[in-house]
Amino acid sequence: MELKTNIGTIIGVTLITLLIWFWAEGETREERNVYTQIQFLPGDPERFEVSPTRSFPLAVDLSGSKRALDRATEMLRVATVELTTGIGGVPAQAGDHTLNMADILNNLRMITDTGVTVTRTDPATQPLQVNQLTSLQVDVVASLPGAETVGKTVIEPAKATVRIPSRMAESIKDALRVEAIVDSRLQEHLEPGSRHSLEVPLQLPDTLRSLASSITIQPKDATVTFTLSSRTRTLTMNLVPVQVSGPPEEFNEYEVQLDPGDQFLKEVQLRGPNATIEQIEAGKIPIFAFVHLSGDDIALKIEEKPVSMWMLPEGVTVEKIAGQAEQNPMIRLSINPRSKQVAP
Repeated sequence: MELKTNIGTIIGVTLITLLIWFWAEGETREERNVYTQIQFLPGDPERFEVSPTRSFPLAVDLSGSKRALDRATEMLRVATVELTTGIGGVPAQAGDHTLNMADILNNLRMITDTGVTVTRTDPATQPLQVNQLTSLQVDVVASLPGAETVGKTVIEPAKATVRIPSRMAESIKDALRVEAIVDSRLQEHLEPGSRHSLEVPLQLPDTLRSLASSITIQPKDATVTFTLSSRTRTLTMNLVPVQVSGPPEEFNEYEVQLDPGDQFLKEVQLRGPNATIEQIEAGKIPIFAFVHLSGDDIALKIEEKPVSMWMLPEGVTVEKIAGQAEQNPMIRLSINPRSKQVAP
């Protein structure tokens, strides 16, 4: 009986010893390095914005028990840590700030709840810019690239609210506007002469497009109501280059030079499909006029010849040149034999 009692006592003591050992093992303080992502957020997004706007990596050194470190490590590795201005020591007032990241994280509830301590971070500090926002009412301007319209173009709403950092509001407020752009691709299947209403996104003009990440527009869309007069439109090009073509063997013997005043045609008016004209206007499709010389033209050393052909995309025509309704103006030129090299 006494032997059984001793065995039971030994087993009980052993179990208690093991439990104490496991508990002590879990509570022994350790150090651990963890990588996480940090994201700053404005506490009042209607009145403030923060920079950096994107999340960034941060190396964090932790100290705590193994259990606490395991809990903290899982949270930091899985989730982006969101730091909101005005909470946990993150400043809310407008201006430039330099944050001690270890202090900020040690104030964070998700860290304190685990029982770990942040001993250091890399980088140790992080700049934070808090910008106050100004709300401005600006006009919405309709833009229909490549289109000719008749009647009144109506935009609903006619004004938009633009939120912009106060520090830049004064410098750009005179140029600030919002565009409702009806892209030429949206116009392709619209019937000329009929009234059309399209909902399109609002955006900043090209001159302010680089500031788009700092500016928000409300509402995001507007309805533009308009009447297309035609699916084609005109474009006047200030200068169109003139080139010479002809038999290659003749050009080996003769040099052809255009008169300096005729190397470019001025004020060339084109008409064509809206989308094509838009590409020409953007410089994506080149336009040339050609003077073709025959062998007889070169032999006779003619001094002028009309434009004989144009390099134009399909559907595009030349309507006027320098205000005159013509397509084949005379081009002045000179033709001279090339000087022959005398072998030494």
